[in-house]
Amino acid sequence: SDETPNGLVPRKQSRNRTSACFCYLLSSLNPKYPNKTYIGFTVDPPRRLDQHNGVKLRGAKRTATGRPWEIRLVVEGFPSHKTAYRLEYAWQHFDKSHAVRDVIGDKWARKLKRNRGLEGQLAMLKVLLIACPDLYESRPLKINFLHAQDMETFDAIETSDALPDQGLPHTIQCELLPSLTRG
Repeated sequence: SDETPNGLVPRKQSRNRTSACFCYLLSSLNPKYPNKTYIGFTVDPPRRLDQHNGVKLRGAKRTATGRPWEIRLVVEGFPSHKTAYRLEYAWQHFDKSHAVRDVIGDKWARKLKRNRGLEGQLAMLKVLLIACPDLYESRPLKINFLHAQDMETFDAIETSDALPDQGLPHTIQCELLPSLTRG
């Protein structure tokens, strides 16, 4: 089986089968870049992390600075690559995404985008999941956190200024994973 110990299953693409796809959040472990983060898309999170860290070829140019990186969370459950790419784009370009701006307005999109670092990225993800279910076709998604503190921070983030009286949809599940290494 291709299953990793944490349950994430990278699958090979074929004509008849859609591969699993994931959006992920990295943070730099380099003390020179304590607030540097990166949002991406992949079908194989452990392999993609190796690419970002230069262990394997074809990593993202933007992550060459800031190495080493660690995955902080992985979002799974997308019905298609297109859906995962839509969430990735809106998360990366929060203040430019029409899907975001049309729901929460330009003022809040710009304000949330200014928040830097891990907590800022977690806040943007939470707003996306609450305010923009069309991005992921209102499908059940699972957020796999690799640090309990990140999950606690995510849970504690208040979105009431941008989204009055709205909590996470019941279709969003949060889970703490031990690691993303292969067995």
